[in-house]
Amino acid sequence: MSKKDISLIMVVLLSMLTAALFAEDVFYEDFERSDYGNWVTTGTAFGKGPTKGHFRGQQRINGFFGRRLVNSFLDGDKAMGSLTSPEFTVAHKYVHFLIGGGKYSEKTCVNLIVDGAVMRTATGTNDEQVNWARWDVTDLLGKKAKIQIVDAHSGPFGHVNVDHIVFSNGEESITEVHRQMRIDKRYLVWPVRRLPRQSRPSGRFFLAIDNKLLTFADIELPLDEPDFWVFTDLLSYQGQTLTVRGTLLTNHLKAFQQVVLADEVPGMDDLYREALRPQYHFTPKRDWHNDANGMMYYDGEWHMFYQHNPYNWHWWNISWGHAVSTDLLHWEELPPAILPGPEGTIWSGSGAVDMNNSAGFQTGKDKTMVLAYTAWGPESFMSGIKKTQNLSYSTDRGRTWTKYKGNPVLPEKYANNRDPKILWFEPAKHWVMTVYGQTGGGKYWLHTSPDLKNWTETDVIQLGGHECPDMFELPVDGDPSNTRWVAWSGRGTYQLGSFDGKDFTSQTGDLRSYFGNAYAGQTFSNAPEGRRINIGWLRQDAEGYQAGHREMPFNQQMTLPIEFSLKTTTEGVQMFIEPVDVLKNLRYDTKQWSNLKVKAGDDPLKGIQGDQYEIQAEFDIETARAFGFMLRGRMIKYTLSTNELNCDGQKAKVVPIDGKIKLQIFLDTTSIEVFANDGRIYISRFIVFDINNHDISLFVNGGTTGLPSLKLHAMRSIWD
Repeated sequence: MSKKDISLIMVVLLSMLTAALFAEDVFYEDFERSDYGNWVTTGTAFGKGPTKGHFRGQQRINGFFGRRLVNSFLDGDKAMGSLTSPEFTVAHKYVHFLIGGGKYSEKTCVNLIVDGAVMRTATGTNDEQVNWARWDVTDLLGKKAKIQIVDAHSGPFGHVNVDHIVFSNGEESITEVHRQMRIDKRYLVWPVRRLPRQSRPSGRFFLAIDNKLLTFADIELPLDEPDFWVFTDLLSYQGQTLTVRGTLLTNHLKAFQQVVLADEVPGMDDLYREALRPQYHFTPKRDWHNDANGMMYYDGEWHMFYQHNPYNWHWWNISWGHAVSTDLLHWEELPPAILPGPEGTIWSGSGAVDMNNSAGFQTGKDKTMVLAYTAWGPESFMSGIKKTQNLSYSTDRGRTWTKYKGNPVLPEKYANNRDPKILWFEPAKHWVMTVYGQTGGGKYWLHTSPDLKNWTETDVIQLGGHECPDMFELPVDGDPSNTRWVAWSGRGTYQLGSFDGKDFTSQTGDLRSYFGNAYAGQTFSNAPEGRRINIGWLRQDAEGYQAGHREMPFNQQMTLPIEFSLKTTTEGVQMFIEPVDVLKNLRYDTKQWSNLKVKAGDDPLKGIQGDQYEIQAEFDIETARAFGFMLRGRMIKYTLSTNELNCDGQKAKVVPIDGKIKLQIFLDTTSIEVFANDGRIYISRFIVFDINNHDISLFVNGGTTGLPSLKLHAMRSIWD
């Protein structure tokens, strides 16, 4: 081999080595697995794998990314041990990582070990805030190394918290970005990485319109291909200038280049046809949603607002999503109504139409629509902001919204005060606001105001519930001269009583007709003919919401629209809950049976399969011990000896009426809702069914039961 050939080979090898040493940033470890993989543990401090935040007895950990991190507070500060990475070659100039916990050199620390010696080390600062640390390892390039996390201290702050280890050639793990563009398309699209729990995303961005802050958002950009795409809806800002400023992990810069204006959002070719998409329950196009908010009717439209994270599959960036419908079935999704700002993120609340222009917001012929909401100050980008009650209003039928310049209208008064419910009390010509306060459990404070802006506290209601109050008046048995006021909690407990505009006087203990997964339901204000129509969050909170619409680009769903009424029963006046009549418009291909006698082994529904059905059944109480339905492998069972209705584990007492039990059941892609005895009991269940089981069947246990009537209606999709 000639010297020339050897020189050429040396040049190639040197080029290859240089390329390896100055490669792109590498996410060495984000600790998002349930175990430590090839890392080696000693002692007991680190357990079997990364943890989901803090432990009992530990303050909340702030600043980590994703859903997990290393946390050695496993058994308080007593446990000790170490966690050591596999060996790797140092191929980047810097090592960045997040560290918190104890400030004890050599005892609560992260070490870089080369040839058995500690070459770099770092500790926390005796608090639960994890912060970025950086090692310059230029002099160690090409050497073999390990990272060791150490907990060798058993006193106060005898633990260590570590997350996101990044190898980089840049001195900074975080990069600032700034982009400006003229808005000529509807959406600003973002590629995202799915965050499966209530986790802080790694990038924070501020969006401004013509140099005026619009909102801020925490967004998790992907390292490579996105899990799905999300969007900022800019429909109301066409022709104006958008400025995006933010900070992100340096190795997310490539993904940020894909954040562009577009008329269509990538990945929506199968919108509303996704595998787990409910077909006649509302879900937003993308992302997380929870509580129903601001429900109101105006000028022929039902307005539904909801807690919404526009930028990922889980709870964060809470704003108010907005959809409208003319029939309570088919919904048009509008841009978000209220976005986070300096006051914080936008938590739950209510809405009403200011028919008398008491607040003075009206500018034209349209009445002003007003939203009352909680601004959650601790989630602001500014420090020291409280949890306050605020207003936003629209003078154009809900198409654009303006935050009231005089906000907050009610300062922080009680621990975690939130979820303002506003209503107009006609006899006294003033507004009433009910606010939940997490003080002593189940306390709801009443306030009055002539103009929605200035409020006076008048009373407190003690109700066995939690969050999201509602309050309204209903006739008993349809008699307008005989009414009761209803005080309602987020979990469906209620009391009946009288209300003079300032003080609520309860006439009952806690009552309940509303069971199961439905939560934070709210009735529409200003509904035609004084109707009380409610929509709630049909939540799936098992496994930290991961058992919800898993692997989908959306998560959670709303209940069916349901209507409240008060009727006299043998137990006194009670709330009845029925599906709105307009749901009948979704029926097709009806099958029906009458005057059946069914015994064990009989099944008039044998061979029927499907995922979207309404079932109407009337059972005669005869000799059977129990009867019911199996829907896609999930049981709805009525047991005669206990008068117990059990829907997939949720139980409620239902007493036969004239020897009969009536069941009206709605089955959708990921839910079952049951209305028993014409609405005396309502049970809702969010269910992720076996994808291979679509069977519908009826069963009887022991003896016989009569079926005077059985109807099975296939249900159309609201998205067609």
